[in-house]
Amino acid sequence: MLGQIFLIILFGLLAFVPPYFGFLYPNLIIKNIKSKGKLVGLVIIIVSLLINYFVMESSFAIIIFSIIYIPIIISYFAMEKINIGKWDKALITTLFSLILLLLFYYFDKSQFIEINNSINKQIVIAVNKQWKEFEAIDKNQLINTIISAKRASLFMIIFLQNLFALIFIKDKDKNELHYIFAFVYIVSFFYLKFYQEKNLIMENLSLISQQVYGMYGIKELYLIFKKFFKRKFLSGALCLILYIEFPIFMFVLGAVMSFKYFTRNKED
Repeated sequence: MLGQIFLIILFGLLAFVPPYFGFLYPNLIIKNIKSKGKLVGLVIIIVSLLINYFVMESSFAIIIFSIIYIPIIISYFAMEKINIGKWDKALITTLFSLILLLLFYYFDKSQFIEINNSINKQIVIAVNKQWKEFEAIDKNQLINTIISAKRASLFMIIFLQNLFALIFIKDKDKNELHYIFAFVYIVSFFYLKFYQEKNLIMENLSLISQQVYGMYGIKELYLIFKKFFKRKFLSGALCLILYIEFPIFMFVLGAVMSFKYFTRNKED
């Protein structure tokens, strides 16, 4: 048990910066709760959060960390008996985490504003450094595009932590995404097409929908390639290349393949 706690604490610390392997933290806790019980899981969570607090020396960072990762653990057991796919559960949990973040924002706006300003400065510095040859107008347009997409980026970071935490747990849930989420893209698409005024919410909803279904397209295409090439690495590499080169194609593929959920349920 001590070894498991140490490992979870280590993954918890790695989850702060950068967050790429943050999913391992809730993933291991869920596995421990399933094998050793809820009390053991609760002890591990409390101990890991306390140690992380003493290391980070920031209550704000721990609260943000808890808002992102603890809902993954809670929602897993809350939705364990609900017959929906892992991607659906990851999206629902991500929305729950964002609502908690929004509530916390209203209680401590100053910290969020400070972080937001710091990120904006880093974006400006990075663009000016990497694209020196660009005209000032083009640089400003690129900077504004990146800044306006921050909300979508935050959503995707939290979503990926949720998704990977669930994917690496062996259970009866299917690795599927419901087609109903495609309506988010349809609504945002027509809104942006027929209304001229700028709307960050709709722009980010459109971007999030494209990225989620694009990733789902990668997953579906990977399964197809794997049957032909019999090589996981080659199949994965080809899917990533296609996603980079043809993101719209991957988005359409993901959206179309999500309708498998509809046809499977009709057959059942």
